[in-house]
Amino acid sequence: MNHFYSRFLAILSFALTLAIAVNAQTEEETDSVKWTKNGVIGITVANAGFSNWSAGGSNSFSLDATGNYSVKRESAKTIWINRVEIAFGWVTLDVDRYPDRKTQDKLDLMTNFGRRVSEYWSVSVTGRLVTQFAAGYQYSSDNGKSMREYTSDIFSPAYLTTTLGANYAYKDLLVVNLSPISGRFTFVSSEPLSEQGLFGVKKGEKFRAQVGCNIFSSLHWKIVEDVVLDTSLNLFADYESITTVDINWPASLKMKVTKLLFAQVGTQMIYDDDIKFIRDDGTRGPALQFRHNISVGINWEF
Repeated sequence: MNHFYSRFLAILSFALTLAIAVNAQTEEETDSVKWTKNGVIGITVANAGFSNWSAGGSNSFSLDATGNYSVKRESAKTIWINRVEIAFGWVTLDVDRYPDRKTQDKLDLMTNFGRRVSEYWSVSVTGRLVTQFAAGYQYSSDNGKSMREYTSDIFSPAYLTTTLGANYAYKDLLVVNLSPISGRFTFVSSEPLSEQGLFGVKKGEKFRAQVGCNIFSSLHWKIVEDVVLDTSLNLFADYESITTVDINWPASLKMKVTKLLFAQVGTQMIYDDDIKFIRDDGTRGPALQFRHNISVGINWEF
């Protein structure tokens, strides 16, 4: 399958997703409709300071903010979910250069429309856009001097994914989406990054279209009162290289201490064959990405 047909089929998948969603909304009969809206805003702050401390240490200050908001529309025949997730944080270190560094950065917009075929199954279409807010850098040290390499920016990359398939939803606990037809569009708006040919986009270009299959699952498990595990797994395989699977697996365990105070442990693992890193031996290639965080902060639900 050449590049032209991949782009054509990806765009066709996007068009079908929009057409089916609009058509399904138009044909829906008038019946009882239930709207559910909820959101959460979280803020965590950390500070470490040292003065004449014999054991050593480095002064630092960090601030992280997260938020998500979802709107769900349910009827006897259809379900429509819209969600936005944002996260941004930085740390200020006591170093010679580049003291201000990001700790997290995410903008995630999702819409899913499904038409029920049974109690738990529906035929669904999904659109999702993922990018970030600010420039990203990879940091290193050369003879004790801090160095950094420009690696990402807002809409560099941005991933727009459209899927058409079957959706299984068991109450609010488990969701599994199986999509044999999925279009993924990669955007690189930054000129310097585009010229390097990063994120699978050819050198000098700012757009790439792929057609593949996509599997998405999410779990929202209330382990005990005020302790919740949230995790999701997204797998995408391009039909041009079906043996290579892109993986995105975030997870968080949140413990509610009081009405406002919470503690959280979070991890995220990503593998994308199109994202290249400089290895220890100086070569550039894909690598397993992993991050974790432990935080205590305030949480406001609305």
